Amino acid sequence: MKRAEELYTLDKNWQEALGVLHVGLQNRKTKSNMIILEKLMVLMIDICAENLTTPHLKEDIGYFRNLCQYQSMNLLEKVLSYLRNKCEKVFNDLEKEYGQEKLMQFLSDDHVQEATPAVSEQEATSDELIFLAYTSLDELEEKHAVQPRASFFLDICKNILDTLRSNSKLLEFYNDTARKIFAFCKKYKSKREYRRISETLHSHFNQILKLDKEP
Repeated sequence: MKRAEELYTLDKNWQEALGVLHVGLQNRKTKSNMIILEKLMVLMIDICAENLTTPHLKEDIGYFRNLCQYQSMNLLEKVLSYLRNKCEKVFNDLEKEYGQEKLMQFLSDDHVQEATPAVSEQEATSDELIFLAYTSLDELEEKHAVQPRASFFLDICKNILDTLRSNSKLLEFYNDTARKIFAFCKKYKSKREYRRISETLHSHFNQILKLDKEP
């Protein structure tokens, strides 16, 4: 834990810090220590949220769930709540920065940007070409700023659903997380994400039915 904090705060090496936390979670000495496990997970969540990265969380949340299922379901819910709050903050900050109307340009499947007056390269003046180039560049920069944060929110929510797909004790937490994604799809008219979440929920439901039928 101390080594991970040093790497993150002093050396500014968040990738190695996450690697150290991953090893710490897998250590046999920490498996039964819920206090240490919580601290490791919280630090990992903080680092991942700040750097908009999900691979370590996708792997280690599942491992953490398996440990908690036999020791402390309350801790699992606590850590998942912290994780969900973090990813919601990332997206809420994004909304405050850009506003819903602007985000619709990048998140909505139905959004049709206002057509830029058609100007051929042969007809355009040098000033017009420079203007068009910078307009496209500005949009590209905004898109690169928006998409990682929106993707982080959606990926984390889906990861939570995958983590709890067969956990009846946290069913309401599962349902509430799914509702948050549906609210996103409705607000930003994202048919693509709606299809994805629907397929995910359908897959989880089929898995539950299959488990119930097994002797």
